[in-house]
Amino acid sequence: MTNLINLYTSAILLIVCFSTAAFAELKVESVMYNDPKFEFPKDILETPNHVLPLWLEALEQSEFELKRRVIEAFAEAHASKMKGLEQTIAPMLRELDAPEQHPKVQLAIAKTLVAMDQKQTTELLFRLLDSHGLAMALVVEPALAKWDYQPARAMWMQRLVDRPRSNHRMKLAIRGLAEVQEQKAHADLIRLATASRESAIIRLEAADGLGKLGGELLPIARELASEGSSTLNRMVAARMLASASGSDVEVFLRQLALDKETTVGNIAAQRLLQISPDTVMPIIDRVSVSPDANIRETAAKTLTARPSPENVKWLGPFLDDPHPKVRGFVREELFRMATKLDLKDEVLAEAIAMSRTDRWRGIEQSLLILTELDHKPSADRMVALLEFERPEVFMTAAYGLRRLAVPETLAPMLAYATRMTPLLRGSLLDGSIVIQVDHEVSQLFQAFGQMKYKPAEALMREYIPKNTGYPRSRRAAVWALGYLHEGQPQAALVSQLAGRANDQSTFNPEDTQVRRMAVVSLARMKAVNVVPTLRSILASESPRFTLGYACAWGIHKLDGDPLPKLKPKVVRKTQWFLVPFGEETRDKSQR
Repeated sequence: MTNLINLYTSAILLIVCFSTAAFAELKVESVMYNDPKFEFPKDILETPNHVLPLWLEALEQSEFELKRRVIEAFAEAHASKMKGLEQTIAPMLRELDAPEQHPKVQLAIAKTLVAMDQKQTTELLFRLLDSHGLAMALVVEPALAKWDYQPARAMWMQRLVDRPRSNHRMKLAIRGLAEVQEQKAHADLIRLATASRESAIIRLEAADGLGKLGGELLPIARELASEGSSTLNRMVAARMLASASGSDVEVFLRQLALDKETTVGNIAAQRLLQISPDTVMPIIDRVSVSPDANIRETAAKTLTARPSPENVKWLGPFLDDPHPKVRGFVREELFRMATKLDLKDEVLAEAIAMSRTDRWRGIEQSLLILTELDHKPSADRMVALLEFERPEVFMTAAYGLRRLAVPETLAPMLAYATRMTPLLRGSLLDGSIVIQVDHEVSQLFQAFGQMKYKPAEALMREYIPKNTGYPRSRRAAVWALGYLHEGQPQAALVSQLAGRANDQSTFNPEDTQVRRMAVVSLARMKAVNVVPTLRSILASESPRFTLGYACAWGIHKLDGDPLPKLKPKVVRKTQWFLVPFGEETRDKSQR
Protein backbone atom coordinates (compact mmCIF):
# COMPACT_ATOMS: atom_id res chain seq x y z
CA MET A 1 0.00 0.00 0.00
CA THR A 2 2.84 2.40 0.85
CA ASN A 3 4.44 1.81 -2.55
CA LEU A 4 1.13 2.47 -4.27
CA ILE A 5 0.64 5.74 -2.41
CA ASN A 6 4.19 6.76 -3.30
CA LEU A 7 3.49 5.95 -6.95
CA TYR A 8 0.48 8.23 -7.06
CA THR A 9 2.16 10.94 -5.02
CA SER A 10 4.99 11.11 -7.58
CA ALA A 11 2.46 11.08 -10.39
CA ILE A 12 0.81 14.18 -8.93
CA LEU A 13 3.97 16.16 -9.64
CA LEU A 14 3.60 15.27 -13.33
CA ILE A 15 -0.13 15.70 -13.60
CA VAL A 16 -0.91 18.74 -11.48
CA CYS A 17 -1.77 20.74 -14.60
CA PHE A 18 -3.95 18.03 -16.08
CA SER A 19 -7.62 18.48 -15.24
CA THR A 20 -10.68 17.71 -17.33
CA ALA A 21 -9.38 19.70 -20.31
CA ALA A 22 -6.34 17.44 -20.61
CA PHE A 23 -8.48 14.47 -21.52
CA ALA A 24 -10.59 16.07 -24.25
CA GLU A 25 -9.11 13.75 -26.87
CA LEU A 26 -10.08 10.58 -25.01
CA LYS A 27 -12.79 8.58 -26.77
CA VAL A 28 -13.97 7.09 -23.47
CA GLU A 29 -17.65 6.76 -22.63
CA SER A 30 -19.55 5.35 -19.66
CA VAL A 31 -22.18 2.79 -20.58
CA MET A 32 -24.20 3.43 -17.41
CA TYR A 33 -25.51 6.74 -18.77
CA ASN A 34 -26.99 4.99 -21.81
CA ASP A 35 -28.25 1.73 -20.30
CA PRO A 36 -31.15 2.14 -20.37
CA LYS A 37 -31.05 4.79 -23.07
CA PHE A 38 -33.51 7.62 -22.56
CA GLU A 39 -34.55 9.51 -25.69
CA PHE A 40 -35.52 13.12 -25.16
CA PRO A 41 -36.95 15.24 -28.00
CA LYS A 42 -34.82 18.19 -28.99
CA ASP A 43 -36.10 21.64 -28.18
CA ILE A 44 -37.51 23.63 -31.07
CA LEU A 45 -36.11 27.14 -31.23
CA GLU A 46 -38.74 29.59 -32.35
CA THR A 47 -37.79 33.06 -33.46
CA PRO A 48 -41.09 34.95 -33.76
CA ASN A 49 -41.21 38.27 -35.55
CA HIS A 50 -43.60 40.00 -33.16
CA VAL A 51 -40.81 42.45 -32.27
CA LEU A 52 -40.44 43.83 -35.80
CA PRO A 53 -43.18 46.52 -35.62
CA LEU A 54 -41.62 47.90 -32.44
CA TRP A 55 -38.12 47.87 -33.97
CA LEU A 56 -39.31 49.64 -37.10
CA GLU A 57 -40.98 52.25 -34.94
CA ALA A 58 -37.78 52.70 -32.92
CA LEU A 59 -35.84 53.15 -36.18
CA GLU A 60 -37.89 56.29 -36.87
CA GLN A 61 -36.69 57.96 -33.67
CA SER A 62 -33.97 60.61 -33.71
CA GLU A 63 -31.46 59.08 -31.27
CA PHE A 64 -28.62 57.62 -33.36
CA GLU A 65 -27.63 55.06 -30.69
CA LEU A 66 -31.16 53.63 -30.66
CA LYS A 67 -31.07 53.41 -34.47
CA ARG A 68 -27.73 51.61 -34.36
CA ARG A 69 -28.92 49.03 -31.89
CA VAL A 70 -32.12 48.40 -33.87
CA ILE A 71 -30.12 47.81 -37.03
CA GLU A 72 -27.76 45.44 -35.21
CA ALA A 73 -30.85 43.61 -33.97
CA PHE A 74 -31.92 43.14 -37.61
CA ALA A 75 -28.61 41.37 -38.28
CA GLU A 76 -28.96 39.21 -35.17
CA ALA A 77 -32.52 38.33 -36.15
CA HIS A 78 -31.33 37.36 -39.63
CA ALA A 79 -28.73 35.04 -38.09
CA SER A 80 -31.52 33.52 -35.99
CA LYS A 81 -33.56 32.90 -39.17
CA MET A 82 -36.38 35.26 -38.22
CA LYS A 83 -38.96 35.57 -40.98
CA GLY A 84 -40.36 38.80 -42.39
CA LEU A 85 -37.09 40.73 -42.33
CA GLU A 86 -37.55 41.82 -45.94
CA GLN A 87 -39.71 44.65 -44.59
CA THR A 88 -36.60 46.12 -42.90
CA ILE A 89 -34.66 46.70 -46.14
CA ALA A 90 -36.46 49.84 -47.37
CA PRO A 91 -36.31 51.62 -43.97
CA MET A 92 -32.59 50.85 -43.70
CA LEU A 93 -31.92 52.21 -47.16
CA ARG A 94 -33.79 55.43 -46.27
CA GLU A 95 -31.68 55.81 -43.16
CA LEU A 96 -28.50 55.04 -45.07
CA ASP A 97 -29.19 57.82 -47.58
CA ALA A 98 -30.53 60.32 -45.04
CA PRO A 99 -28.72 63.72 -44.91
CA GLU A 100 -26.17 64.04 -42.11
CA GLN A 101 -26.76 60.50 -40.95
CA HIS A 102 -24.47 59.42 -38.11
CA PRO A 103 -21.50 57.35 -39.37
CA LYS A 104 -22.10 54.63 -36.74
CA VAL A 105 -25.63 54.17 -38.05
CA GLN A 106 -24.40 53.96 -41.64
CA LEU A 107 -21.75 51.42 -40.67
CA ALA A 108 -24.33 49.30 -38.83
CA ILE A 109 -26.61 49.41 -41.88
CA ALA A 110 -23.78 48.38 -44.19
CA LYS A 111 -22.89 45.43 -41.95
CA THR A 112 -26.51 44.31 -41.81
CA LEU A 113 -27.11 44.61 -45.56
CA VAL A 114 -23.95 42.59 -46.22
CA ALA A 115 -24.95 39.98 -43.63
CA MET A 116 -28.37 39.71 -45.31
CA ASP A 117 -26.65 39.36 -48.73
CA GLN A 118 -28.51 42.31 -50.23
CA LYS A 119 -26.67 42.40 -53.53
CA GLN A 120 -29.06 45.00 -54.98
CA THR A 121 -27.58 47.59 -52.60
CA THR A 122 -24.09 47.26 -54.09
CA GLU A 123 -24.03 50.64 -55.85
CA LEU A 124 -25.16 52.51 -52.76
CA LEU A 125 -22.60 50.74 -50.58
CA PHE A 126 -19.86 51.45 -53.11
CA ARG A 127 -20.61 55.19 -52.95
CA LEU A 128 -20.12 55.15 -49.19
CA LEU A 129 -16.44 54.26 -49.62
CA ASP A 130 -15.62 57.79 -50.80
CA SER A 131 -16.75 59.46 -47.60
CA HIS A 132 -16.14 56.86 -44.92
CA GLY A 133 -13.05 55.41 -43.31
CA LEU A 134 -11.38 52.06 -43.06
CA ALA A 135 -14.12 50.52 -40.89
CA MET A 136 -16.61 50.88 -43.76
CA ALA A 137 -14.09 49.57 -46.30
CA LEU A 138 -13.45 46.44 -44.22
CA VAL A 139 -17.18 45.69 -44.33
CA VAL A 140 -18.07 46.71 -47.89
CA GLU A 141 -15.06 45.75 -50.02
CA PRO A 142 -15.13 41.98 -49.32
CA ALA A 143 -18.83 42.07 -50.25
CA LEU A 144 -18.05 43.90 -53.49
CA ALA A 145 -15.58 41.15 -54.33
CA LYS A 146 -18.08 38.43 -53.46
CA TRP A 147 -20.72 40.09 -55.67
CA ASP A 148 -18.07 40.93 -58.35
CA TYR A 149 -19.06 44.58 -58.65
CA GLN A 150 -17.22 45.72 -61.78
CA PRO A 151 -16.49 49.36 -60.77
CA ALA A 152 -14.61 48.05 -57.73
CA ARG A 153 -12.03 46.39 -59.99
CA ALA A 154 -10.83 49.74 -61.33
CA MET A 155 -10.61 51.17 -57.82
CA TRP A 156 -8.49 48.24 -56.63
CA MET A 157 -6.23 48.32 -59.70
CA GLN A 158 -5.55 52.01 -59.15
CA ARG A 159 -4.80 51.35 -55.50
CA LEU A 160 -2.03 48.92 -56.49
CA VAL A 161 -0.38 51.69 -58.46
CA ASP A 162 -0.91 54.56 -56.01
CA ARG A 163 0.13 52.44 -53.00
CA PRO A 164 -1.89 54.03 -50.17
CA ARG A 165 -0.17 54.34 -46.81
CA SER A 166 -2.64 51.97 -45.23
CA ASN A 167 -1.63 48.32 -45.49
CA HIS A 168 -5.23 47.39 -44.72
CA ARG A 169 -6.52 49.08 -47.87
CA MET A 170 -3.80 47.45 -49.95
CA LYS A 171 -4.73 44.04 -48.57
CA LEU A 172 -8.38 44.69 -49.41
CA ALA A 173 -7.43 45.57 -52.96
CA ILE A 174 -5.23 42.50 -53.42
CA ARG A 175 -7.84 40.17 -51.95
CA GLY A 176 -10.61 41.72 -54.00
CA LEU A 177 -8.71 41.35 -57.28
CA ALA A 178 -7.76 37.77 -56.45
CA GLU A 179 -11.37 36.94 -55.54
CA VAL A 180 -12.71 38.20 -58.89
CA GLN A 181 -9.75 36.64 -60.77
CA GLU A 182 -8.64 39.93 -62.32
CA GLN A 183 -5.72 38.84 -64.50
CA LYS A 184 -4.77 42.45 -65.23
CA ALA A 185 -3.42 42.62 -61.67
CA HIS A 186 -0.80 39.93 -62.36
CA ALA A 187 2.13 42.23 -63.15
CA ASP A 188 1.44 44.61 -60.26
CA LEU A 189 1.20 41.72 -57.81
CA ILE A 190 4.54 40.34 -59.00
CA ARG A 191 6.04 43.78 -58.48
CA LEU A 192 4.69 43.95 -54.93
CA ALA A 193 5.63 40.37 -54.06
CA THR A 194 9.24 40.80 -55.15
CA ALA A 195 9.85 44.36 -53.86
CA SER A 196 12.49 44.04 -51.16
CA ARG A 197 11.52 47.41 -49.65
CA GLU A 198 7.84 46.55 -49.46
CA SER A 199 6.40 45.48 -46.11
CA ALA A 200 6.29 41.76 -45.34
CA ILE A 201 2.51 41.94 -44.89
CA ILE A 202 1.94 43.23 -48.42
CA ARG A 203 4.53 40.95 -50.02
CA LEU A 204 2.92 37.86 -48.53
CA GLU A 205 -0.56 39.13 -49.41
CA ALA A 206 0.56 39.71 -53.01
CA ALA A 207 2.04 36.19 -53.08
CA ASP A 208 -1.29 34.78 -51.94
CA GLY A 209 -3.05 36.77 -54.63
CA LEU A 210 -0.69 35.41 -57.28
CA GLY A 211 -1.31 31.92 -55.94
CA LYS A 212 -5.02 32.36 -56.68
CA LEU A 213 -4.48 33.99 -60.08
CA GLY A 214 -1.93 31.40 -61.24
CA GLY A 215 0.34 31.91 -64.23
CA GLU A 216 4.02 31.17 -64.93
CA LEU A 217 5.49 31.87 -61.51
CA LEU A 218 8.14 29.17 -61.04
CA PRO A 219 11.08 31.20 -62.44
CA ILE A 220 10.22 34.10 -60.15
CA ALA A 221 9.88 31.75 -57.17
CA ARG A 222 13.25 30.16 -57.92
CA GLU A 223 14.93 33.52 -58.04
CA LEU A 224 13.35 34.54 -54.73
CA ALA A 225 14.47 31.31 -53.06
CA SER A 226 17.99 31.29 -54.47
CA GLU A 227 20.94 30.46 -52.20
CA GLY A 228 21.34 32.91 -49.36
CA SER A 229 17.84 34.34 -49.72
CA SER A 230 15.90 35.59 -46.70
CA THR A 231 13.18 33.59 -44.94
CA LEU A 232 10.64 36.13 -46.16
CA ASN A 233 11.70 35.63 -49.79
CA ARG A 234 11.34 31.87 -49.46
CA MET A 235 7.91 32.25 -47.83
CA VAL A 236 6.80 34.48 -50.70
CA ALA A 237 8.12 31.93 -53.19
CA ALA A 238 6.22 29.09 -51.54
CA ARG A 239 2.94 31.01 -51.23
CA MET A 240 2.85 32.25 -54.81
CA LEU A 241 2.85 28.63 -56.04
CA ALA A 242 -0.46 27.77 -54.35
CA SER A 243 -2.07 26.73 -57.65
CA ALA A 244 1.03 25.76 -59.64
CA SER A 245 1.71 22.21 -60.78
CA GLY A 246 4.10 20.19 -62.93
CA SER A 247 7.20 18.10 -62.28
CA ASP A 248 9.51 21.10 -62.04
CA VAL A 249 7.19 22.74 -59.52
CA GLU A 250 7.11 19.55 -57.46
CA VAL A 251 10.89 19.30 -57.33
CA PHE A 252 11.15 22.92 -56.22
CA LEU A 253 8.43 22.54 -53.57
CA ARG A 254 10.14 19.46 -52.15
CA GLN A 255 13.26 21.54 -51.66
CA LEU A 256 11.24 24.18 -49.82
CA ALA A 257 9.42 21.52 -47.78
CA LEU A 258 12.77 20.64 -46.21
CA ASP A 259 13.64 24.27 -45.51
CA LYS A 260 15.30 24.96 -42.17
CA GLU A 261 12.50 27.43 -41.46
CA THR A 262 9.40 25.35 -40.76
CA THR A 263 7.09 28.23 -41.75
CA VAL A 264 8.45 27.84 -45.29
CA GLY A 265 8.42 24.04 -45.15
CA ASN A 266 4.82 23.93 -43.96
CA ILE A 267 3.54 26.00 -46.90
CA ALA A 268 5.45 23.87 -49.42
CA ALA A 269 4.51 20.54 -47.86
CA GLN A 270 0.81 21.35 -47.81
CA ARG A 271 0.92 22.45 -51.44
CA LEU A 272 2.61 19.16 -52.40
CA LEU A 273 -0.12 17.23 -50.63
CA GLN A 274 -2.76 19.22 -52.54
CA ILE A 275 -1.10 18.29 -55.82
CA SER A 276 -0.86 14.61 -54.91
CA PRO A 277 0.29 12.55 -51.92
CA ASP A 278 2.77 10.89 -54.29
CA THR A 279 4.71 14.15 -54.51
CA VAL A 280 5.51 14.00 -50.77
CA MET A 281 6.61 10.36 -50.66
CA PRO A 282 10.20 10.98 -51.86
CA ILE A 283 10.84 13.07 -48.72
CA ILE A 284 8.50 11.29 -46.30
CA ASP A 285 11.36 10.13 -44.08
CA ARG A 286 12.36 13.73 -43.42
CA VAL A 287 9.01 15.49 -43.18
CA SER A 288 7.67 12.82 -40.82
CA VAL A 289 10.21 13.88 -38.17
CA SER A 290 9.88 17.62 -38.67
CA PRO A 291 9.73 19.73 -35.48
CA ASP A 292 6.62 21.41 -36.93
CA ALA A 293 3.33 19.66 -36.12
CA ASN A 294 1.71 20.93 -39.32
CA ILE A 295 4.42 19.37 -41.46
CA ARG A 296 4.16 16.09 -39.55
CA GLU A 297 0.42 16.16 -40.09
CA THR A 298 1.02 16.61 -43.82
CA ALA A 299 3.31 13.57 -43.71
CA ALA A 300 0.63 11.56 -41.90
CA LYS A 301 -2.02 12.60 -44.43
CA THR A 302 0.33 11.58 -47.23
CA LEU A 303 0.72 8.11 -45.77
CA THR A 304 -2.96 7.61 -45.02
CA ALA A 305 -3.86 8.66 -48.56
CA ARG A 306 -1.80 5.73 -49.84
CA PRO A 307 -2.72 2.85 -47.49
CA SER A 308 -0.38 -0.13 -47.69
CA PRO A 309 1.38 -2.48 -45.27
CA GLU A 310 4.57 -0.44 -45.63
CA ASN A 311 2.78 2.84 -44.91
CA VAL A 312 1.04 1.38 -41.87
CA LYS A 313 4.52 0.76 -40.44
CA TRP A 314 5.41 4.37 -41.17
CA LEU A 315 2.27 5.51 -39.37
CA GLY A 316 2.84 3.49 -36.20
CA PRO A 317 5.24 5.99 -34.57
CA PHE A 318 2.78 8.82 -35.22
CA LEU A 319 0.57 7.38 -32.48
CA ASP A 320 3.09 8.91 -30.07
CA ASP A 321 3.17 12.31 -31.78
CA PRO A 322 3.47 15.22 -29.31
CA HIS A 323 0.52 17.02 -30.90
CA PRO A 324 -2.91 15.58 -29.99
CA LYS A 325 -4.38 16.50 -33.38
CA VAL A 326 -1.74 14.52 -35.24
CA ARG A 327 -1.86 11.39 -33.10
CA GLY A 328 -5.66 11.46 -32.97
CA PHE A 329 -5.86 11.73 -36.75
CA VAL A 330 -3.50 8.80 -37.20
CA ARG A 331 -5.42 6.66 -34.72
CA GLU A 332 -8.68 7.24 -36.58
CA GLU A 333 -7.06 6.57 -39.95
CA LEU A 334 -5.43 3.34 -38.76
CA PHE A 335 -8.77 2.15 -37.44
CA ARG A 336 -10.30 2.96 -40.84
CA MET A 337 -7.58 0.99 -42.59
CA ALA A 338 -8.14 -1.97 -40.28
CA THR A 339 -11.92 -2.04 -40.73
CA LYS A 340 -12.46 -0.78 -44.27
CA LEU A 341 -9.33 -2.14 -45.94
CA ASP A 342 -7.48 -5.43 -45.69
CA LEU A 343 -4.87 -4.12 -43.25
CA LYS A 344 -6.15 -5.26 -39.86
CA ASP A 345 -3.17 -7.50 -39.07
CA GLU A 346 -0.68 -4.73 -39.87
CA VAL A 347 -2.58 -2.17 -37.78
CA LEU A 348 -2.82 -4.57 -34.85
CA ALA A 349 0.91 -5.24 -35.02
CA GLU A 350 1.71 -1.52 -34.78
CA ALA A 351 -0.79 -0.92 -31.99
CA ILE A 352 0.45 -3.90 -29.97
CA ALA A 353 4.06 -2.81 -30.36
CA MET A 354 3.25 0.73 -29.22
CA SER A 355 1.21 -0.51 -26.24
CA ARG A 356 4.29 -2.33 -24.94
CA THR A 357 6.41 0.81 -24.80
CA ASP A 358 6.57 3.34 -21.97
CA ARG A 359 5.43 6.27 -24.15
CA TRP A 360 2.15 7.42 -22.65
CA ARG A 361 0.82 9.23 -25.71
CA GLY A 362 1.37 6.24 -27.94
CA ILE A 363 0.03 3.80 -25.35
CA GLU A 364 -3.19 5.78 -24.99
CA GLN A 365 -3.81 5.82 -28.76
CA SER A 366 -2.84 2.18 -29.22
CA LEU A 367 -5.19 1.04 -26.45
CA LEU A 368 -8.06 2.86 -28.10
CA ILE A 369 -7.30 1.08 -31.39
CA LEU A 370 -6.98 -2.33 -29.71
CA THR A 371 -10.24 -1.74 -27.88
CA GLU A 372 -12.17 -0.70 -30.97
CA LEU A 373 -10.79 -3.71 -32.86
CA ASP A 374 -11.84 -5.97 -29.95
CA HIS A 375 -8.35 -7.43 -29.58
CA LYS A 376 -8.91 -9.54 -26.48
CA PRO A 377 -5.27 -10.74 -26.14
CA SER A 378 -4.40 -7.13 -25.21
CA ALA A 379 -6.40 -7.38 -22.00
CA ASP A 380 -3.42 -8.65 -19.98
CA ARG A 381 -1.38 -5.61 -20.96
CA MET A 382 -4.30 -3.35 -20.02
CA VAL A 383 -4.44 -4.90 -16.55
CA ALA A 384 -0.78 -4.03 -16.04
CA LEU A 385 -1.41 -0.48 -17.29
CA LEU A 386 -4.07 0.17 -14.64
CA GLU A 387 -1.18 1.28 -12.43
CA PHE A 388 0.56 3.42 -15.04
CA GLU A 389 1.50 6.87 -13.73
CA ARG A 390 -0.33 8.87 -16.39
CA PRO A 391 -4.14 9.13 -16.14
CA GLU A 392 -4.48 9.21 -19.93
CA VAL A 393 -3.21 5.62 -19.89
CA PHE A 394 -4.78 4.13 -16.78
CA MET A 395 -8.22 5.56 -17.61
CA THR A 396 -8.03 4.19 -21.16
CA ALA A 397 -6.85 0.81 -19.87
CA ALA A 398 -9.87 0.55 -17.57
CA TYR A 399 -12.17 1.54 -20.41
CA GLY A 400 -10.54 -1.03 -22.69
CA LEU A 401 -10.93 -3.80 -20.11
CA ARG A 402 -14.63 -3.02 -19.81
CA ARG A 403 -15.10 -3.09 -23.57
CA LEU A 404 -13.04 -6.25 -24.16
CA ALA A 405 -14.86 -8.10 -21.33
CA VAL A 406 -12.31 -10.88 -20.84
CA PRO A 407 -13.39 -13.00 -17.82
CA GLU A 408 -9.81 -13.85 -16.84
CA THR A 409 -9.11 -10.17 -16.11
CA LEU A 410 -11.95 -9.72 -13.62
CA ALA A 411 -10.05 -10.96 -10.57
CA PRO A 412 -7.04 -8.62 -11.03
CA MET A 413 -9.43 -5.77 -11.88
CA LEU A 414 -11.24 -6.36 -8.58
CA ALA A 415 -7.94 -6.56 -6.70
CA TYR A 416 -6.91 -3.21 -8.16
CA ALA A 417 -10.27 -1.54 -7.41
CA THR A 418 -10.02 -2.87 -3.85
CA ARG A 419 -6.59 -1.29 -3.42
CA MET A 420 -7.87 2.02 -4.78
CA THR A 421 -10.94 2.19 -2.52
CA PRO A 422 -9.23 3.40 0.68
CA LEU A 423 -7.32 5.97 -1.38
CA LEU A 424 -10.51 7.34 -2.89
CA ARG A 425 -12.53 7.28 0.31
CA GLY A 426 -9.73 8.49 2.52
CA SER A 427 -8.77 11.46 0.34
CA LEU A 428 -5.18 10.22 0.20
CA LEU A 429 -4.86 11.37 -3.39
CA ASP A 430 -4.39 14.93 -4.57
CA GLY A 431 -7.43 16.48 -6.24
CA SER A 432 -5.61 16.72 -9.56
CA ILE A 433 -5.52 12.93 -9.89
CA VAL A 434 -8.31 11.63 -7.67
CA ILE A 435 -10.91 12.64 -10.27
CA GLN A 436 -9.16 10.49 -12.86
CA VAL A 437 -8.85 7.52 -10.49
CA ASP A 438 -12.58 7.95 -9.86
CA HIS A 439 -13.13 7.67 -13.62
CA GLU A 440 -10.92 4.59 -13.75
CA VAL A 441 -12.65 2.74 -10.91
CA SER A 442 -16.02 3.72 -12.40
CA GLN A 443 -15.10 1.88 -15.62
CA LEU A 444 -14.09 -1.20 -13.63
CA PHE A 445 -17.36 -1.21 -11.69
CA GLN A 446 -19.37 -0.90 -14.89
CA ALA A 447 -17.44 -3.89 -16.24
CA PHE A 448 -18.36 -5.89 -13.12
CA GLY A 449 -22.00 -5.07 -13.71
CA GLN A 450 -22.01 -5.86 -17.41
CA MET A 451 -20.27 -9.19 -16.78
CA LYS A 452 -22.30 -9.89 -13.61
CA TYR A 453 -19.19 -10.53 -11.57
CA LYS A 454 -20.57 -11.49 -8.15
CA PRO A 455 -17.25 -11.38 -6.23
CA ALA A 456 -17.25 -7.59 -6.74
CA GLU A 457 -20.56 -7.09 -4.91
CA ALA A 458 -19.13 -6.64 -1.42
CA LEU A 459 -16.74 -3.93 -2.57
CA MET A 460 -19.34 -2.05 -4.59
CA ARG A 461 -21.83 -2.08 -1.73
CA GLU A 462 -19.30 -0.10 0.29
CA TYR A 463 -19.90 2.76 -2.17
CA ILE A 464 -23.67 2.98 -1.65
CA PRO A 465 -23.80 5.19 1.48
CA LYS A 466 -23.53 8.90 0.91
CA ASN A 467 -20.10 10.53 1.40
CA THR A 468 -18.27 7.23 0.89
CA GLY A 469 -16.44 8.03 -2.32
CA TYR A 470 -16.30 10.11 -5.44
CA PRO A 471 -19.42 10.46 -7.61
CA ARG A 472 -18.57 8.46 -10.74
CA SER A 473 -17.43 5.35 -8.92
CA ARG A 474 -20.51 5.57 -6.65
CA ARG A 475 -22.84 5.90 -9.64
CA ALA A 476 -21.17 2.95 -11.33
CA ALA A 477 -21.37 0.78 -8.21
CA VAL A 478 -25.09 1.50 -7.74
CA TRP A 479 -25.76 0.87 -11.45
CA ALA A 480 -23.73 -2.37 -11.53
CA LEU A 481 -25.43 -3.84 -8.47
CA GLY A 482 -28.71 -3.77 -10.36
CA TYR A 483 -27.22 -6.11 -12.94
CA LEU A 484 -25.77 -8.42 -10.30
CA HIS A 485 -29.30 -8.89 -8.89
CA GLU A 486 -31.25 -8.55 -12.13
CA GLY A 487 -34.75 -9.90 -11.59
CA GLN A 488 -33.87 -10.94 -8.03
CA PRO A 489 -34.50 -8.23 -5.43
CA GLN A 490 -32.51 -8.61 -2.24
CA ALA A 491 -34.26 -6.93 0.68
CA ALA A 492 -31.26 -5.22 2.29
CA LEU A 493 -29.96 -3.96 -1.04
CA VAL A 494 -33.41 -2.74 -2.09
CA SER A 495 -33.68 -0.79 1.15
CA GLN A 496 -30.27 0.81 0.64
CA LEU A 497 -30.94 1.80 -2.98
CA ALA A 498 -34.42 3.10 -2.20
CA GLY A 499 -32.84 5.31 0.45
CA ARG A 500 -30.41 6.74 -2.10
CA ALA A 501 -33.14 7.26 -4.68
CA ASN A 502 -35.39 9.04 -2.22
CA ASP A 503 -32.69 11.23 -0.64
CA GLN A 504 -34.00 14.74 -1.28
CA SER A 505 -32.14 16.43 1.56
CA THR A 506 -31.98 20.20 1.41
CA PHE A 507 -28.56 20.16 3.01
CA ASN A 508 -25.94 17.74 1.71
CA PRO A 509 -28.23 16.36 -1.03
CA GLU A 510 -27.52 13.09 -2.74
CA ASP A 511 -25.88 13.23 -6.17
CA THR A 512 -28.69 13.34 -8.76
CA GLN A 513 -27.04 10.74 -10.98
CA VAL A 514 -26.58 8.37 -8.03
CA ARG A 515 -30.33 8.72 -7.42
CA ARG A 516 -30.99 7.98 -11.09
CA MET A 517 -28.78 4.86 -11.06
CA ALA A 518 -30.51 3.67 -7.89
CA VAL A 519 -33.91 3.99 -9.58
CA VAL A 520 -32.67 2.08 -12.64
CA SER A 521 -31.22 -0.71 -10.49
CA LEU A 522 -34.38 -1.03 -8.42
CA ALA A 523 -36.41 -1.44 -11.61
CA ARG A 524 -33.88 -3.88 -13.06
CA MET A 525 -34.09 -5.95 -9.86
CA LYS A 526 -37.91 -6.03 -10.12
CA ALA A 527 -38.30 -4.45 -6.68
CA VAL A 528 -42.05 -3.86 -7.07
CA ASN A 529 -42.46 -2.65 -3.50
CA VAL A 530 -40.66 0.61 -4.34
CA VAL A 531 -43.28 1.77 -6.88
CA PRO A 532 -44.88 4.18 -4.34
CA THR A 533 -41.44 5.66 -3.70
CA LEU A 534 -40.86 6.14 -7.42
CA ARG A 535 -44.27 7.75 -7.83
CA SER A 536 -43.48 10.11 -4.97
CA ILE A 537 -40.18 11.14 -6.56
CA LEU A 538 -41.81 11.57 -9.98
CA ALA A 539 -44.36 13.92 -8.46
CA SER A 540 -41.57 16.42 -7.84
CA GLU A 541 -39.25 15.60 -10.76
CA SER A 542 -40.06 16.41 -14.39
CA PRO A 543 -39.81 13.47 -16.80
CA ARG A 544 -38.00 15.89 -19.11
CA PHE A 545 -34.94 15.34 -16.94
CA THR A 546 -33.05 12.08 -16.44
CA LEU A 547 -34.05 11.43 -12.82
CA GLY A 548 -37.72 12.04 -13.49
CA TYR A 549 -37.70 9.96 -16.65
CA ALA A 550 -35.84 7.16 -14.84
CA CYS A 551 -38.69 7.06 -12.31
CA ALA A 552 -41.25 6.92 -15.12
CA TRP A 553 -39.25 4.16 -16.79
CA GLY A 554 -39.01 2.26 -13.51
CA ILE A 555 -42.75 2.53 -12.91
CA HIS A 556 -43.34 1.34 -16.48
CA LYS A 557 -41.14 -1.71 -15.87
CA LEU A 558 -42.56 -2.52 -12.44
CA ASP A 559 -46.23 -1.52 -12.67
CA GLY A 560 -46.98 -1.32 -16.39
CA ASP A 561 -47.73 2.40 -16.65
CA PRO A 562 -47.07 3.72 -20.17
CA LEU A 563 -43.95 5.80 -20.64
CA PRO A 564 -44.62 9.54 -20.92
CA LYS A 565 -44.85 10.85 -24.47
CA LEU A 566 -42.67 13.89 -24.40
CA LYS A 567 -43.33 16.53 -27.01
CA PRO A 568 -40.57 18.84 -28.22
CA LYS A 569 -40.37 21.93 -26.09
CA VAL A 570 -40.80 25.14 -28.03
CA VAL A 571 -38.18 27.59 -26.83
CA ARG A 572 -38.97 31.12 -27.82
CA LYS A 573 -36.09 33.49 -28.37
CA THR A 574 -36.92 36.56 -26.32
CA GLN A 575 -33.51 37.95 -25.42
CA TRP A 576 -33.67 40.96 -27.72
CA PHE A 577 -32.51 44.38 -26.68
CA LEU A 578 -36.03 45.78 -27.23
CA VAL A 579 -39.25 43.78 -26.86
CA PRO A 580 -42.94 44.69 -26.59
CA PHE A 581 -44.40 44.97 -23.13
CA GLY A 582 -46.68 42.01 -22.47
CA GLU A 583 -47.84 39.11 -24.56
CA GLU A 584 -50.82 40.97 -25.97
CA THR A 585 -48.61 42.75 -28.51
CA ARG A 586 -47.58 39.54 -30.22
CA ASP A 587 -49.07 38.46 -33.53
CA LYS A 588 -51.93 36.06 -33.05
CA SER A 589 -50.10 33.56 -35.22
CA GLN A 590 -47.25 33.52 -32.69
CA ARG A 591 -49.40 32.95 -29.60
